[in-house]
Amino acid sequence: MAGPRGRYCEDVPADNESPQNASPDHSAPSDDAAQEAPRVLRFAYVAGVTPGKWIRRWEERVLDIPLESFMSDDGAQLSVLRDGSADLSFVRLPVEREGLNVIPLYEEQPVVVAPKGHEISVFEEVALADLSAETFLDVAEMGGPEAAMQVVASGAGLVILPMSVAGISMSRTPWPAG
Repeated sequence: MAGPRGRYCEDVPADNESPQNASPDHSAPSDDAAQEAPRVLRFAYVAGVTPGKWIRRWEERVLDIPLESFMSDDGAQLSVLRDGSADLSFVRLPVEREGLNVIPLYEEQPVVVAPKGHEISVFEEVALADLSAETFLDVAEMGGPEAAMQVVASGAGLVILPMSVAGISMSRTPWPAG
C-alpha cells in the first residue's frame, strides 16, 4: 500500500483537497456546498489485488468516512496518487518510492505463463535458468497482461507475471518461476 508521505486515512483533509492545494486558512467552514460534502477515502488498486475484505472491515469499523475504490493499471498506479485521484493505492512493487510511504503487505509469487501443450507443463516448478532458450515477451510492450496472455496462447513466447494477475483470466496453468 502506498500513499503520499504522511497522508494516512486519518490525515485526509475534511474537504478532500490534496495537501498541495489545501488553503492555509483553517477557520470555521463556510456555507459552501463543497464544505458540507462528506469526507471520503479514495483508493486505487491494481489487477490481482482483491480489496473486498479490506473494504468490508473499513465499512464495519469506520462508519463516518465512506470509501471510493477504483482499479488502476500498473502504469497509472502512482500517477493516481500524485494527481490526487486517490488518497492511497495498493500497488505492485517495485515502485519509485520518492515522496511516498510504502508499506509492503506481501511478496507476490512470479509464475511463467505458457501456451497449452508447452513442454514445461510436465513440471511442478521451473527454474528460470532452464528456460534460457525460450522467448520471453515484454508484458508492457504487449499492452498489458491480458494482451500478453493472448500472444502467449498463440505460441509466440512466454511471460512472467505475478500469480494473482496470471490467474485472473487464465485457463492455462501457470508454473512457479524459481
